[in-house]
Amino acid sequence: MKVSFPAMRGIIGKRQYFATMMALSEIPHLFKFNDWEQFTPELRAQRVLVKARVPEIVKYIVDNEDSYLFSSITAAYNTEVKFRPFEEGADIGYVEMDLEDAKFLINDGQHRCAAITAALSENPAVGKEKISVLLFPWESLERAQQMFTDLNRFVQKTSKSLNILYDHRDVLSGFTMDVTEQVPVFKGMIDREKLTIPIRSEKLFTLSTLYDARQIRIQREVGAGSVLLEGRMPRHSRLGEGQRRDYQSTHAPPGKNQYTRRRAAGIGRFGQSADGSVPRSLGREARRSEGNRLEKIGW
Repeated sequence: MKVSFPAMRGIIGKRQYFATMMALSEIPHLFKFNDWEQFTPELRAQRVLVKARVPEIVKYIVDNEDSYLFSSITAAYNTEVKFRPFEEGADIGYVEMDLEDAKFLINDGQHRCAAITAALSENPAVGKEKISVLLFPWESLERAQQMFTDLNRFVQKTSKSLNILYDHRDVLSGFTMDVTEQVPVFKGMIDREKLTIPIRSEKLFTLSTLYDARQIRIQREVGAGSVLLEGRMPRHSRLGEGQRRDYQSTHAPPGKNQYTRRRAAGIGRFGQSADGSVPRSLGREARRSEGNRLEKIGW
């Protein structure tokens, strides 16, 4: 069966390719998954599909139907094609191919394709939406391997702190950002980009540390507990007054004390006592215990 679909013709690396749009419902029919696990690594065109990753991507699609986003799928076709431009010399036109003989190899995007296939079972309505697809002619296994490594060569995973900063869907991310802006002791001391604190950094905490901390319990009055923490952390409080460099010259690098950062992230446990005391709700013995534990920390 011959089909014709609109596409743009382009050249990259002295090779011709086509850019087109495909409905998500077409993905399961056009792109079949190769069981690369049965081949030795040198005979694979790309990595083995990690099935455990697929449910997470499916959840992303289903939970964010009004805002999910994917980059283009890149695939190689192994069939004869004809490009018919709208007018002579144009790079916009129609691509014709015989689907009965066509075989497609996914160079980049196999996990996205697997997730799209699974998401269609949960919500067929997403099948009407479209994704961009780049089509390259099949040349050889060596070329397919080279395409895979080239497409992934410069991909660098963003830091967790940066993901938290930019994630406006996650409620906890937003809550963590509110804490960094409203709790005085954290102002100016949070590294919002890196996963770990560099040795000579003026920051004391990372955004990911605050996000991960199991003890975050900021109450309705955000920042009330900072009075107690500042009283127990005099040196850290002075850092907020522009004395960071003096601190660094006489103390160990801020990023080394993981326990200190975790305890600071638990500031919300004391969030009801603005007068600097441990909350009465903890009980007398519990208040004494918590107070002693704070005193013993080498702030």
